[in-house]
Amino acid sequence: MKAPNHFQAVNLLTQQPNVPPPARSRYRKFDIYRDVGQFRFIDEHAISVASQDHKTFRDLIWHLVYSQNYQSDLDKARAIFRWMTCKNMYTISFANAPKGSPEEVLESFKNKKGTYARIYETLCGYAGLFCTVLTGFAKGLDYRPGDKFKGTEYNHSWNAVYIDNNWYLVDSHWATRYLISEKNMPENLASHRTVAVYEYDDFYFMTDPEQLIYSHWSQREKWQLLSRPLSLSEFEDLPLVKSYFFKCGMYFMSHQKGVVPTQKGKIAITVGFVKPTNFTYKIVFAENGDETFKGQKLKSYALQETSYNEVTFILRAPKSGPYYFTIFAQLLTGDIGVKNVFTASAEYKIIADSAASDAVPLPNCSDSNWGPGIPVDQLGLEPSQKDAIITTADGKVQMEFKKNRPAYILCKLRKPGMRDEDLERYVSDREQGDSIVVTANLPVPGEYGLEIYGNDPAKDGDTYTHVCQYFVHFAQPTEQASAFYQEAPKRRQVPPAQQAYITNGYNPDSAGLSQNMANMNMGGPGFGGEIDLDSLPPPPPELLQQQYLYGTVPDSRQQGVYSQFATPQGQASQGFTPGTGNVQMPPPQKAGVTNVPPSKPIQVEKRSVGQQPPTAPSTFKLVPVRTEQEKPPPPVAPPAGPSNLKPSLDQIDRQVLHTVDDHAIQVSKSEHPSFRELVWDLIFSKHISNELEKVR
Repeated sequence: MKAPNHFQAVNLLTQQPNVPPPARSRYRKFDIYRDVGQFRFIDEHAISVASQDHKTFRDLIWHLVYSQNYQSDLDKARAIFRWMTCKNMYTISFANAPKGSPEEVLESFKNKKGTYARIYETLCGYAGLFCTVLTGFAKGLDYRPGDKFKGTEYNHSWNAVYIDNNWYLVDSHWATRYLISEKNMPENLASHRTVAVYEYDDFYFMTDPEQLIYSHWSQREKWQLLSRPLSLSEFEDLPLVKSYFFKCGMYFMSHQKGVVPTQKGKIAITVGFVKPTNFTYKIVFAENGDETFKGQKLKSYALQETSYNEVTFILRAPKSGPYYFTIFAQLLTGDIGVKNVFTASAEYKIIADSAASDAVPLPNCSDSNWGPGIPVDQLGLEPSQKDAIITTADGKVQMEFKKNRPAYILCKLRKPGMRDEDLERYVSDREQGDSIVVTANLPVPGEYGLEIYGNDPAKDGDTYTHVCQYFVHFAQPTEQASAFYQEAPKRRQVPPAQQAYITNGYNPDSAGLSQNMANMNMGGPGFGGEIDLDSLPPPPPELLQQQYLYGTVPDSRQQGVYSQFATPQGQASQGFTPGTGNVQMPPPQKAGVTNVPPSKPIQVEKRSVGQQPPTAPSTFKLVPVRTEQEKPPPPVAPPAGPSNLKPSLDQIDRQVLHTVDDHAIQVSKSEHPSFRELVWDLIFSKHISNELEKVR
């Protein structure tokens, strides 16, 4: 497309070289958009423009931005971002590229003289957006936890773009994915044209600073857009995190540093998550990348168990020295055709102080995850044994699976050094009413794997599929008490008289991050002074916000389907506090809720920041329910016995509350000239009559 004769391409950044000062945005990314489908038409237009060549930069910027008459900063920034993520920068060529021209900037990348960040800045400037290039260190493909950056030879650049009077971070280069496939589109079959198909990573568009700081460190501290910037050493100390970590709603629980030591060769690393996710892991020697030790996979020296929206990895190191421990995740979207692949999400460097005394490979079972999970639920079974670990001092094991519908199971015992056929006679299962009882009489002390295979007679025929596995430890109580699985947070036992307390520890109101990290020690009666908990440092104040975003309180909209998960939607759930042992929580309380008229989802109109709100009609009068002089109705105790009262918010249509939340967020983006206009916009313009929805 050729630009019209009257169009003049003007760079805002040359007209106004002093950009607004850096400051953290008032809004988080999910306040602006939660679904990339919101940008469907913008993205399709950008992809179409990227498939065409333009003789001049003026033609390109007209076609990409001005031909669509984009009115909002967000639309312009998005169009440029998507154009860059699907354009092959090595093929850009203009009819003429004079020195100092935007054409020269765009062609500079293929000549290895320019960067994505400089190109994005140039396009934004000509689109009328303030934009700046940020330089610093980034933890790229060759970075491993514990690596140190040297000197001031910064290895990466990205952008901050000014959208609706707020600064947002963008990395169009890291968002660009390599060529994933080549295919002939139907319309191109006759000409045999090969069409390149590119993926992109939306995480790097308007990334929240609290997340990007895990991988990008700006040498201009204020452009980290954090209330307290991190030093380079603090940045290096953070675990290695990939974008998929945040896509799965993962967050760190046990270890906030990337390099962590073992104690007597043992360590347990716990990560939380709020979206239904599967996990696996990989262990290699840091010195040479080997995955085996004396013919055994290093992976077999660690146990993974998932429960209560958290996954724990327990390692018993076979030898002293450094290891790289990589966590892989697979988001369970339920979409048809999604590939069954795991993606690297986070990585630690583990320094083993010695070999663990009980370091032997785990029993060779079919899965990497131990304990009951999603497949058990899908088969309609409810296990009596929720924990992945079963201990026995006499070799006798009995557990029960309650059936919610017809199902069959088969059980298999595994033990290193013993044949599977020889173990068959030591385990059995039998039907008992609506349950299946599994019994095992173990022949000799040691470690066993108990595998459960399931069959749904309605669809599986004669096929049995692996649904779960348990780690069974046949040993005396003293041996069980010192076993490696006791490293897991939920199994740590601290006597009530010796409950640890924090001294000189993390204070949420303190800005002294480095000092807090150095002083994160525990002490108290019975501990004989202070114990260094370097493996459990406090997160920086800014990074704590990721737990607000991603999982301290499970989000009911993103709840996993594990049967043993904590109760969502506002009821208390047991949490782990480093050093305090097991926490006993009281039963959740349920309040009686009255006056809940039927409701339905409201229609939400998306707004940009600063957009004019709807005007209240002249007939609308703002009348309070009561004045300060009047008394509210007295409290009424709920009637005894059955009633039609709704017991909790669980009974309210969650979709209705989602739309109420979204509407409130959109209203917050507008400035209202009066309180009357605000109340009209927030409540009465949507005819909200339900009192629960009003207070929500």
